[in-house]
Amino acid sequence: MTEVLTEQQIQERKDEARAVLLRRYEQVWATVLPHVDGSLEADGFRPDPRMVSVGVGVLERLWRLWGLDKPGVESVAAVVSGRELVLERLGVIEARK
Repeated sequence: MTEVLTEQQIQERKDEARAVLLRRYEQVWATVLPHVDGSLEADGFRPDPRMVSVGVGVLERLWRLWGLDKPGVESVAAVVSGRELVLERLGVIEARK
């Protein structure tokens, strides 16, 4: 039977859940990266635009998970530049169709 968590238990497990989500998003990003960084093309394969879209979603979720969407956070530039790289790459892939 599924365990029903109370609000207090959810609050107590927030840090643990954040760590699990971070690991899982990093695993997805590792799968997406070859579609973004050009390494697939170096091996003779074509990047999949769907994977690039997934990459944008992962970056946006990581941005929120790390709290970079909150005012006064200095590291936003790194995430934004990563997102711009992915969007630029998506444009290159889309242009080939």
